[in-house]
Amino acid sequence: MHRPLLWGVVISYRIKELASKYGNPTCTDAVNLADQLDTAGFEQHVTGATHEQVADESHSALATWFQRSFKEKIEALCRNRSPLPANDTPTVVSARFDVFEPASPSDVNEIVLASATKSCELDPLPTPLVKHHIDALSPLLARIINASLSSTVFPAPMKQAVVVPIVKKGRSDASVLTDYRPISNIKFVAKMTDRFVAQQLQHFTEENDIYGIYQCAFRAHHSTETALVWIHNDIAQSIDSRRSVLLMLLDVTADFDIIDHNTLLRRLCG
Repeated sequence: MHRPLLWGVVISYRIKELASKYGNPTCTDAVNLADQLDTAGFEQHVTGATHEQVADESHSALATWFQRSFKEKIEALCRNRSPLPANDTPTVVSARFDVFEPASPSDVNEIVLASATKSCELDPLPTPLVKHHIDALSPLLARIINASLSSTVFPAPMKQAVVVPIVKKGRSDASVLTDYRPISNIKFVAKMTDRFVAQQLQHFTEENDIYGIYQCAFRAHHSTETALVWIHNDIAQSIDSRRSVLLMLLDVTADFDIIDHNTLLRRLCG
């Protein structure tokens, strides 16, 4: 048998064996996995494989564990949530948003230059280079954005993302997979399309006074700090007036990941 092929068979078997042994693994388990895969110089004396190949396989196993952990969490939340109502109560609206305005090169210039200079591994060009030559690239970017809006299709390549596990704030144990949250880094052109759409939706929402009175998320000049200041002020005023105060907080786990898209689209169309 060809050596690389033999090594692939052996490494695949060892990963499955160790995965079944560890069950719900931690990052420490991944280190143990790498150690066990390298026992007695097996990869050099039997198959001719290098340490780099061993590292690649252990990294692949760790990535698979992260992927399984994130996926199983969302699947469990979706299984356990309450059934959604078949029909929603109709919402009376005074204005409708029926069509997006097309993007012009000047619109793209403004969005790109106002964006952070960050790049994704999937980008064909680094963001600093795009910004430097934005006058030449903006007509092409505008055509891509407009093609997506006019066809109502967000192309599959633009949905691809590099997912990076980040330890949650306040969690000190970096060896526990459940203490990580996935951060998706998408392509620059996908971000520009998203921001162009967001600009029009926010303008429509503000112009027609659709925001909730106390809404602080996804609103210009508002944030979690705004909400905290608002709540603190209300509590302080109530205490000064010798009134009782009851504060109820609702924490929705992975709220964006468990959105029912059919319900969302039905409400947007209503």
